Amino acid sequence: MRYFVHIGYNGLHYNGWQKQPGVLNVQGVLEKALTQVLKTPVFIIGCGRTDAHVHASQFFFIWMLKMNGILTSCSG
Repeated sequence: MRYFVHIGYNGLHYNGWQKQPGVLNVQGVLEKALTQVLKTPVFIIGCGRTDAHVHASQFFFIWMLKMNGILTSCSG
C-alpha cells in the first residue's frame, strides 16, 4: 500500500533528508518512527534532498508498506 505525504520540517539538527549511515537524517528518523508505530517495515522515498541543517516548508514523500510479506513498489 502507498501513501503520498506532505510535510514541513526544521532541519537544524539533521544532516539532510537522505538516509545515511551514522548520521541523523530526516528520512531515517521517519522510517524508524513509522516502523515502530505500525509494527511493520516502512520505506519512504522523498521528492528530493536537502543539505545539512536546511529546513523544508513543503516536502513530499511516498510511504510504502509491506502487505502480506510483499513490498509494494512505487511503480506498481
